[in-house]
Amino acid sequence: MKVHSTLGNGFQEVIYQRALANEMEKQGLKFQREMEMKIYYKNNPKIIKS
Repeated sequence: MKVHSTLGNGFQEVIYQRALANEMEKQGLKFQREMEMKIYYKNNPKIIKS
């Protein structure tokens, strides 16, 4: 919420992602962006890539 209220509306998603990563790093939080995940849709596993 802090990132969005600081930046406002209208930016591409990647801008918000980078700003959020910056905030999380400042707080010492560990995270991973754009992870690949196996998604099951109608019993058909697919790898969803970022």
